[in-house]
Amino acid sequence: YIVDAITKLRQAALHPRLVKASYAREMMIDDVSAKTDAIMRIIKERIAQKRAILVFSSWIQYLEILEEKLGAAGIGYAVMTGRSRDRRTPQ
Repeated sequence: YIVDAITKLRQAALHPRLVKASYAREMMIDDVSAKTDAIMRIIKERIAQKRAILVFSSWIQYLEILEEKLGAAGIGYAVMTGRSRDRRTPQ
């Protein structure tokens, strides 16, 4: 139980949708995350500097959240997960 609780705390600290999407939507906090705001700010800064960015996450669901944010911001990206087959095609 302790490891599960620690994992849930880590997920909640990253983004509320990772813990329980339905609860986050009910509380209208499904899109509020200081860490996600920070990573998006860093990504935009690096793009302005013409630098490449590599983002790792322990949770594929979080990468999907980032994909939504990047798409909404008009930022191109490529994703590699264990499910990836063609890793050369950017989105």
